[in-house]
Amino acid sequence: MKNINKKTVSDVLLDCLVSLKVKYIFGVPGDIQTDLWHSLKNRSDISFIAFKNEKSAAFAADIYCRTSGRTRGEQRVEWHSAVCFSTVGPGMTNLVSAAANATMDRSPLVCISDQVNSLGLDNETHQYINSKKLFSQDTNVAKDSFILESADSIVQTVLSAFNVAFEEKMGAVHISIPHEMWGKNCSSTPPKNYYKNFKNKIKIDSPNNKDISKAAKILNKTKSGLILTGGSINRSKSWYSFEKMVDHLNFPVFSTFRGKGCINSDHPLHIGTLSRHFENVNKSIFSKVDTIVLVGYDYNEGVKPDIWSGIKNIINIDLKDNTVQNIFSPKNNIFGNLDETFLSLCQLTETSTNSVNINKIKKDIKNIIYGDIDHDSFPFRPTRIMEIINSTFKEDSIIVGDVGNNKYYSGLLYNPGKNSQIIFSNGQSSMAFSSGAIGASFANPNKNIIAISGDGGFLMNPQEIITAVKHNKYLIEIVFVDNAYGLVKSKQEKDFGVNKFHSSLTFQNPDYVSLAKSLGAKGYFINSMNNFLEILNKIKEQKSGVHLIAVPVEYGGGAI
Repeated sequence: MKNINKKTVSDVLLDCLVSLKVKYIFGVPGDIQTDLWHSLKNRSDISFIAFKNEKSAAFAADIYCRTSGRTRGEQRVEWHSAVCFSTVGPGMTNLVSAAANATMDRSPLVCISDQVNSLGLDNETHQYINSKKLFSQDTNVAKDSFILESADSIVQTVLSAFNVAFEEKMGAVHISIPHEMWGKNCSSTPPKNYYKNFKNKIKIDSPNNKDISKAAKILNKTKSGLILTGGSINRSKSWYSFEKMVDHLNFPVFSTFRGKGCINSDHPLHIGTLSRHFENVNKSIFSKVDTIVLVGYDYNEGVKPDIWSGIKNIINIDLKDNTVQNIFSPKNNIFGNLDETFLSLCQLTETSTNSVNINKIKKDIKNIIYGDIDHDSFPFRPTRIMEIINSTFKEDSIIVGDVGNNKYYSGLLYNPGKNSQIIFSNGQSSMAFSSGAIGASFANPNKNIIAISGDGGFLMNPQEIITAVKHNKYLIEIVFVDNAYGLVKSKQEKDFGVNKFHSSLTFQNPDYVSLAKSLGAKGYFINSMNNFLEILNKIKEQKSGVHLIAVPVEYGGGAI
């Protein structure tokens, strides 16, 4: 029998997580770590949420972190981390896709796994995976990997992992705890200043005043300027200072997919979302400006620097050095606290009489997205579907987009309003990302949480609907049904001709209404847009339960 009167590594691990404002551990339990479950049993300050798949659990932890704290229009509050957990071996490898995704999307995901006994860290040991190599920076799966080497080092190990995860550029980290460590007695405890030490370590430095002055001189000479935003404004929650700078400079604003929501979609200077699929239009737009201000640009989003290659002045602003050798190396850079940067530029610059034709740009983009097709046809066009989602869930809502054709239409056409947000997997573009949408429900129990996916992505991990039902969450799953891996099919048709795609790209869908019922949710199959609108309004009014809505869709004729 274990000595249950003394604190173990499991007990102190939970103490550390609670000290760091963690409320939830999302994961799949294993049969070895009995001490962890014993430690969790009598605690009310932290909960373990059991998922059906480790990848979905890690996506949920990522999404929880991205959607915690505040969204636009709300009072600034601390944002929180959730951690994900797996057992040894295959449980650990199931975390890889989500960890790599978080790293590329600059999301501070903390992964914790069981590991074989310290004496068995060898390739011949049952279920052994070299976690240090698997989650190393060299593989781009995570920023770093830690192995607990002694019971009393647990406090420092957890703090070090969180520091690395939350330091810019943010990303995933991994902690593995060998079998024999969980139940060992532990004399170390997180000190009272544990959270303060963590916050001080990840504090962003002030920008260089010389860099700001140099940029201000360029801006004061600008006749036609444009701003392109990435995800840094949303990570640092610098919306108000950014909008103040936008108003002051009078520069129109484009956002990347990760930058959506950095400025109110109804703002007169907001143009829309920049898509790498609009290459010719993008180059045409950028060719008409003499200065572009990049805020939080991230090369891994897929927007290539060549679209602004002819622009005279490029001002690059970010929290930390974001240059990429031989690919992206602007001369005018400002790195540091974004609030300080934006407010300083307001003080040092004059409001411009910008010559950029915003209305024409918006019109050109809309023509590309909508094309010349009938938007009231059946199966439904994604443009029409998104119009209804927009009108119903513009405010107090969080959209979690999956990957595929659905991502491009939701990214281009959903315009988040007050207290709303839309997030994606963009660096890795991981299908089934929306299976973790339940994470947003835990972080925002009073908001409308909507997952939008294609049938291909949804069917990879539909089982997490059971998890949402078990925990009485309010969640809406909208599935674009085209019976195919639609994005791949579209690409093959573009390259080889209509209907000239490989037969393996199509598949048979389940009866979504019956599937939903079997998982404990409510299911709907949409047969008209009026029917769709009526169902969404009814769900929104009830604001409870898990709902699976299948919407027949036909792509083509527009953006994709």
